[in-house]
Amino acid sequence: MNSRCKPILSVLLFLVGLTAFAQGKVTGTVSDEEGEPLIGASVVVEGASGGVITDLDGRFNIEASPGQTICVSYVGYTPENVKVGRATDYKIVLKSADTTLDEVVVVGYGVQKKVNLTGSVASVDYARQAESRPITTAGQALAGASAGVNVLTASGKPGSEDITLRIRGIGTLNNSAP
Repeated sequence: MNSRCKPILSVLLFLVGLTAFAQGKVTGTVSDEEGEPLIGASVVVEGASGGVITDLDGRFNIEASPGQTICVSYVGYTPENVKVGRATDYKIVLKSADTTLDEVVVVGYGVQKKVNLTGSVASVDYARQAESRPITTAGQALAGASAGVNVLTASGKPGSEDITLRIRGIGTLNNSAP
């Protein structure tokens, strides 16, 4: 072999070696402790911008290099960090967090802490309503169960499912349902 080709060949071999450790596609599955896939779990590479979420089967695909850390999180579960090695497919199991959501209220436009809530909040126990009177639709169960909720039926036919729910009365923003 020509002596001029040896340095070029060593540089090419070095570059091929670097591409073996370059950023590649990492796939995996995120599930809970019972093995059920977690749909919509957040998967990000630590220190990188952007990320992905898991699909209907709990699967994800993300670009990551060996040595980087993948951070997986999901509401109600303890986040998990996984260091990327030589493997390209990972099975990540998230453990249920032992926190309670008693202090959080889900409202129509987001989530607020109970102490910061300034409006009225009501909850209806649908199962109890269904047991205590004859109902055929969810709208009938809500009728009269909470103040400020109007249940209007468009027809008087039994079993008609044409129901309009109005919260805070008819005067709600341009007389429309919220």
